[in-house]
Amino acid sequence: MKRNEQGFTLIELLTVVSIIAILAAIAIPQFGEYRKKGYNAEGHVLGGNIRRDIQEFYEHTGRFPADNAEAGLPAAEHIRGKVVESITVRNGAFDIKNNDKATYQVISVRPALPKADKTAPLQWVWGLDPVPPSYEPVGENRTVENKR
Repeated sequence: MKRNEQGFTLIELLTVVSIIAILAAIAIPQFGEYRKKGYNAEGHVLGGNIRRDIQEFYEHTGRFPADNAEAGLPAAEHIRGKVVESITVRNGAFDIKNNDKATYQVISVRPALPKADKTAPLQWVWGLDPVPPSYEPVGENRTVENKR
């Protein structure tokens, strides 16, 4: 029998398996992080639309909406996705309630008004992010991390 018809040697097979194991050991933890970021992104997408509606309400009335109905939004439980369970507006701020796949069980998004320069744009504070200097947030931060 010729050498090239015998197949792979044990050393060659072990080398390939070792390389695959090393690549898997690197890729699997990274995949978990990417998946978690993807779960959190849904709240940011849905929250961005809510933020726009609240900001338009503020620009037209000079005050923040008290709830979903006043902001012209559906009831909280009707704003949902794969990870987001509901979004509730509370006096300009809103809470994004997630299921257990996301990093935060609840993440509060609050508008922040400039303290001195009233011509400065409105800023938004997501969850536990710091408030920008010379801005004052509106509403209560009810952000709660998921325990895993």
